Amino acid sequence: MKPLIPLVLGAVLAAGAQADLATDWARNQKTAVSKWQDRTTAFVAEMNRVCDARPEARIPAEHRRALLPAWYDLVEAWGVVASQEPAAIDELGFGYRVAFWPDSRGVVVRQMETHAVQRQTGQFESLQIAGHGIQGLDWMLSRSQPDCRLMRDWADHYPGYVDQIESAMPERMRLADQAVTLAANDLYAQASRLNQRLREVMNEPGGRYRPFMGDVSETGQSVRFIRAGLSDLGARLVLFSERLPDDRMRAPANEWRNTLVELADTLPDGWPEESDAAWDMIKRIRAANQGVETWLKNDVADAYSLLIGFNNQDGD
Repeated sequence: MKPLIPLVLGAVLAAGAQADLATDWARNQKTAVSKWQDRTTAFVAEMNRVCDARPEARIPAEHRRALLPAWYDLVEAWGVVASQEPAAIDELGFGYRVAFWPDSRGVVVRQMETHAVQRQTGQFESLQIAGHGIQGLDWMLSRSQPDCRLMRDWADHYPGYVDQIESAMPERMRLADQAVTLAANDLYAQASRLNQRLREVMNEPGGRYRPFMGDVSETGQSVRFIRAGLSDLGARLVLFSERLPDDRMRAPANEWRNTLVELADTLPDGWPEESDAAWDMIKRIRAANQGVETWLKNDVADAYSLLIGFNNQDGD
């Protein structure tokens, strides 16, 4: 086991670099959440514009397309926050409400279908929690004619959660002499979390194929989530390396950033229809994230006497 003692870290890592990293890390997460907040506001504004323009409750298919650019922007901004998973989200108890969650039992679909029927029959009372998050909106936008009433119900909840999270940021590093350790494990967990999003896609070539976003994205946004997370992980690796006490890790951090960004840029908007092609794409994503994990827990950990990849945020 690698030693992880604050006194040892204090001797290895300059206090100024620690404080700078803690400040930069908090600012980085604050920026990501603020962008998510802005994209949420923009989507709601576009939704209101589209829905206000017609008296009927449902959006015709030809007008549904007007919502998609704002929806894609929201998914990308949320994907960065979800892969970072700032502690403030869990501390506020909003993880279940604002995030995707495994839905292998079809909870979201069943509840949203129930909401739709209740709205049509005038029995609707309130939107249940399953409809508060992006997963609920994902279901609504997957309909050929989305229901403005349900989307307005969603908008009554979701922006408020995002505003509260933004107000609670930044989630500050606990102790300055632990900043590098915490940041390194944060990055390790982010790479691990992105790969966990792929676990339910397909067991093997030719096997079960089900795109994963929580468990399923009705509008096919899982690749967009992965793409945003990969690019953000690459940027944060470079930020992390620049706050280390020497420049030994800057070149490899930049190489990993380039690898992740290039991979993200080559990913299509959705999963390939052919299962072997989808499996090949999954393997490339996994290999990149696992490479980052290995670099962090071996090279970075050895260079600075850190314990990385043990008891991280996902419990691996």
